[in-house]
Amino acid sequence: MIGSASAIHSTITAEQVSQYSIVSPTDYIIYEIIIDPLPIGTNQTHVLNYNGQSYLLTIGSTSSYALYHTFDISLTEPNGNVSTVHLTHVGVQQNYKTTIQPIYFEMQSLSNPIFTVEVYAGLTPLTAAFNTAMMNFDVTTAIPFTAASGELGAVTNVFCEIMTPDEFEHHVVNYDPWNGLKRLGSNVFQWTWEQVLGALYAIPVIGPQFVSILSAVGTVAGVIIFWLLWIIENSPSMIAAIEVTICMVAFIMAGKKPSPEKVARNIYQYNVAVGYGFIWLLTTVVSLISTIVQVVAAILQSLKPL
Repeated sequence: MIGSASAIHSTITAEQVSQYSIVSPTDYIIYEIIIDPLPIGTNQTHVLNYNGQSYLLTIGSTSSYALYHTFDISLTEPNGNVSTVHLTHVGVQQNYKTTIQPIYFEMQSLSNPIFTVEVYAGLTPLTAAFNTAMMNFDVTTAIPFTAASGELGAVTNVFCEIMTPDEFEHHVVNYDPWNGLKRLGSNVFQWTWEQVLGALYAIPVIGPQFVSILSAVGTVAGVIIFWLLWIIENSPSMIAAIEVTICMVAFIMAGKKPSPEKVARNIYQYNVAVGYGFIWLLTTVVSLISTIVQVVAAILQSLKPL
């Protein structure tokens, strides 16, 4: 199946296919490929091409007793160099997701994070990890592709993320710090939370019960962090909107014959109130997250002898 796209920094999608062939639109490149879902036991083969140079990536998966998942990943570079990565992991679901060159991690659902195996594969040099492990992947070594094709071993969905070469140079090769910072909070929280739930789930009998309870807590915390990061990300426009609103209210509340002194005093008082409100919000969020961490730590400590 052949996919196409025209929107800037968007996704080319091939749905319900067992093989795919995608060419990036003119003046665009493919920088990330996601395959989701695939059953454990399938073998993937991807041919990734950039300016006539092809990279051959194979991902083989096996499972033992429907629990112990193993992945063997191999990359053949255009110069013939071959590198491999062997992964072992314990999971409970028979489907998994693959992300090739995970340059930008998106905030995923935290309601049930450990029941899905997610394999991240970074190229040049070949690096791979599961979603509950930190991957030593330097995004500045990411390869831009002009075409990608593959055999997937089962019917699934393919998502190819694209951007312009200039965007790739700015956001990936030069790694725009703000672009990474916007995702840092959510990514660190997600990874840490999945590690915690993974540790709990490994405890026999009662572990899965605690995971079910804490998953809901993680969802709430994840939403709070998302909106806090959203406020920080959009702070310039939000500050401008707040200041306009403050000036309007300050003028109205100064009375029918507002004097400059009254308007200035109101603006000062309202700005102070907004500042205190933001500090209260930040303190509340930090306190909530600290409480969650303390609760989880107490649970892990109490279960440690088991």
